[in-house]
Amino acid sequence: MQVPGRFDQGAEGVHTPLRRGKNRLRIESTCGLPETIQEGGEVSITGSIAGHVFRTGDPLIVTDIRKEIPVELRDGYRHYLTDSFLSVPIRLKNKTVGVICCADKISGRGFDSYDLRIVTTVSNQVSQVYGNMMEQREQEQRRRLSHEIDVAAEIQRKILHGVPHAVGRHRLATFNKPAKVVGGDFYDYYRMNDHSYSLLVADISGKGIPAALFMGLALNVVRAERRVDSSPSGLLRNANRYIHQDSENGMFVTLFYAVIDARESLIRFASAGHNDQMLISATNGKVTALNARGRALGLAPNQRFEERSVPFGHGDMLILFTDGVTECFGGDRMDIAHGEHELARIAREHLADGPDAMVEQLKIRLEEGANLEFADDVTIVAVQL
Repeated sequence: MQVPGRFDQGAEGVHTPLRRGKNRLRIESTCGLPETIQEGGEVSITGSIAGHVFRTGDPLIVTDIRKEIPVELRDGYRHYLTDSFLSVPIRLKNKTVGVICCADKISGRGFDSYDLRIVTTVSNQVSQVYGNMMEQREQEQRRRLSHEIDVAAEIQRKILHGVPHAVGRHRLATFNKPAKVVGGDFYDYYRMNDHSYSLLVADISGKGIPAALFMGLALNVVRAERRVDSSPSGLLRNANRYIHQDSENGMFVTLFYAVIDARESLIRFASAGHNDQMLISATNGKVTALNARGRALGLAPNQRFEERSVPFGHGDMLILFTDGVTECFGGDRMDIAHGEHELARIAREHLADGPDAMVEQLKIRLEEGANLEFADDVTIVAVQL
């Protein structure tokens, strides 16, 4: 802000908002000045008294501008009638946001300390008004951003609600909780034929809005490539190529993809750097860790992924999850090994209750352990085979 104008004791002071541009101060309004100084004009930050005060944050009283001010700071001096000048910074939260400048005192005398006190008072009032205006603007921006994030979260929830509760005699249940309003975890289901379907669970690096945006990209790529090659290794290989092309700022995706064949009682799977998944036997409660060699999607353009298979029995429970689950169960130290043990223990306890009851118990335990505030996105997909 800059305020040029006529000023005298008992006369009305004029103060003018001025915005900062690149090395310039923009005059927002003027009063009592020559027509050569118009609103919307600009003043150099490096070549003017106003700019000097803006940079230093210190007020300045000039009795004789020709004697007291270097030539390089006299930008615009020829516009004024007297040699006296008063310039006071407008400060907001220890930062200079503008300048009030006064010239051509009506009496023709020079500015003094009394004038400085008056203009400083005006500066404080302008600062309060400006601060209130900025706070209102920021509140409106926060409100708009909050609304946009809520819309994004609702869209994300709809995307993740595509898993059916039953596929033939298999029953499924899911739970997803982002650490923030939106997250980077996702899961997906695809019916391949009358006896086979695929499931995947994935974890985007990072959290919040960047992860959510990258999640949308990764999910669309996987869905498109699944129609080209639905085999676990082929899907990951093709998806990785496109995700790597679009990956920015080093973002990547860990992903576990499984094809469940009900007729053959077989699970074929591949992993892109994802944590081991679990298959729990309904007969004896034995936990089989499902893992396969492969790096996260997006790290390198040409990657190969190991494809493995494991048989399952009637009533066995397949649990797909992200590392946010084991981190949460791992306690304050986020002990992954302990978290995996705790996940398996709770799952075995509720194996006979079915996937819905099991996932509900896991959800309760997770929320208790995290105090309802998750450090990482959490996702679980449970399938009773």
